[in-house]
Amino acid sequence: MHWFLAAYMWLYIHRPFEVWPWLTELRIERVFMLVTIAVWAVSQQKSWTRNRLNTAFACFFLVAIACWLASPYPE
Repeated sequence: MHWFLAAYMWLYIHRPFEVWPWLTELRIERVFMLVTIAVWAVSQQKSWTRNRLNTAFACFFLVAIACWLASPYPE
């Protein structure tokens, strides 16, 4: 999985579609990230990291939703 993410970062930094303009239509970065997400989804080595940040992010998400619902400008 690390190799997929490293290759995506290389694509993002190197930007081969600027060197070869015909690659622009293929959208290599999007396709590569979709493949990476698919590989991660079927991977058996996933696990949930338990730490205090998970609770903090959940609380932040809930507060943001509550503020959005209480706002006079919901859009």
